[in-house]
Amino acid sequence: MTPLRLAVLFSLCAALIIGLWRPADTGGIAAGIEGRLLDLRFTVRGPRTPPADIAILAIDDTALATLGAFPPPRSALADGLIAARGRGARVVAFDLLLPGIAEGDAAFAEALVEREDAVLAVSLGDAAAVGDALAVALRESAIGVVRNPPPPFGTGALGPHEVFLDGTTLGHVNIALEPDGSLRRMPLALTAPGGATIPALSLAAIRAATGETLTLLSGEAVLSGDRRIAIDSQDAAAINYFGPEGMIPTVSLVEADDAALDGKIVFVGATAQGFGDRVATPYDRRLPGVEALATLTANMMAGETLRRDGVTWMLDIALALVAAVIAVFAAARERPSLAFGTTALVWMGGGAVLMGAFSRFLWLDATTLLASLIVAGLAGAMARRVVQRNRAANLARYQSPLMAETLAGSARPALDGRAQDAAALFIDAAGFTERSARLGPEATASFLRDFHAGIERAALASKGVVEQYAGDGAMIVFGLPTPGPDDAGRALACIDGLFAECDALNERLAAQGEPPLGIRVGAHYGTVIASILGGATQAHVTLSGDVVNAASRFQEVAKSEGARVVVSGALLDAAGTENGFERVGLTELRGRDGSVDLWKQV
Repeated sequence: MTPLRLAVLFSLCAALIIGLWRPADTGGIAAGIEGRLLDLRFTVRGPRTPPADIAILAIDDTALATLGAFPPPRSALADGLIAARGRGARVVAFDLLLPGIAEGDAAFAEALVEREDAVLAVSLGDAAAVGDALAVALRESAIGVVRNPPPPFGTGALGPHEVFLDGTTLGHVNIALEPDGSLRRMPLALTAPGGATIPALSLAAIRAATGETLTLLSGEAVLSGDRRIAIDSQDAAAINYFGPEGMIPTVSLVEADDAALDGKIVFVGATAQGFGDRVATPYDRRLPGVEALATLTANMMAGETLRRDGVTWMLDIALALVAAVIAVFAAARERPSLAFGTTALVWMGGGAVLMGAFSRFLWLDATTLLASLIVAGLAGAMARRVVQRNRAANLARYQSPLMAETLAGSARPALDGRAQDAAALFIDAAGFTERSARLGPEATASFLRDFHAGIERAALASKGVVEQYAGDGAMIVFGLPTPGPDDAGRALACIDGLFAECDALNERLAAQGEPPLGIRVGAHYGTVIASILGGATQAHVTLSGDVVNAASRFQEVAKSEGARVVVSGALLDAAGTENGFERVGLTELRGRDGSVDLWKQV
């Protein structure tokens, strides 16, 4: 399997695992990253106009200054409720916990029972034991559950004093902040002690305004009449914020008589700067909690909550798989600049898909996509690197490994044009013409591959560089890429290695019924010029000078002398040995003036 196919397979498996895992849902740093990436989508989209059916009566700085009390007397809440009704409000939901007895209780209780259009807040948890009256109110406020009711949320509840429970319905105001402290989701249903499943205040307000029955399909959706509100595995709905504070029409509680509230769901809550009920959102680090509740209500009424459920989970996995494949091919492009450019386009495309889904109220998991793109990009880059290394390794076969690093390190290596001492060794096969005529082209090629492989092994064992193969022969150089004092000695050692390889080859030839191979070797030592010859796109390293020319003629002397090896006295002097060699004497060579002191080995 090719490196690219392996990278694609690995990336698909990784994307599937990441998608099924959905790291942002496991909490920790992944959840924080996902939150920030969601905030970025809000920022790119920008603020938008909320629906006109939601409003806020705020207990703001103006109200506190007018009332001269904090918290405001409950008679002021009664006045606000009455004024809201007078201005045509459909429902008034109070984002206020009203435990205990306080000033103005009677007035507020009287206003509440006048109509059944008020929703009060309750906080579930371990804060206080549930009294009988509150327990009854919780049961009466419960919603239906089709399957998998949520487990009880704590052992107690903090809610309105019992004098306020007649004629009202309850909704919980429990929130679940993300690891970075931001409010992005709100549980739509929690189970109170005693088993009643209580809707969120926003959901209870919608029920009061529409008269619709609420039904929980845990981990999937809340049904409100014909309305289907998608929820996540924790029964929470994602809030689709409109913008910073003030996007929801807000009027001071003490100015309710002049507010335009006709047909609206009205929330009453604290927005004063000294009040601690504020949360961080994508647009505002201190948004009043009542505005977050009003925003969620507007989302649900318009069907614009951000969907993050099983459907988006499947879309996350599909997007991760597709993006992973594309990212692998992008990162595996041969040219790094092209790989970088196409990878950037893939990332931009992924961002565009996330934004397109976001515009349709789908919260796709950017962390899943991001992790899949990173893994696939690395896999593609690794595949490109493996392919390039394989290509380099294949090309390196056409050059000695002793020379590969030197030639790859510079367009003009230091050896180019350098005068130096070196040993040049030539080898050829005796009787090759007759052998090749007998074997034919295919068998001859097989023979030469075997023969050349033995030459390479002998050369590498003595740290020699095979400068070229020429049919039935080769030239081996000792002194590249850098000359050394033992170059001549290594040339003599290579001669022994060549005959050992020839003996091994002859054993294989004998098994094939072929006659044995004889070789002739000539070697010389002296000053040469190392050069890189060729054109701009194809070149090779070679040695030039009289030493090379003379050594190439030594095999002719070997043939005439009946010797298998002929070397120069200069080589033996440089190696510091004459053992095993017999002096031929000064010999003139064809095509060359002067004579050379030669030695032979029969």
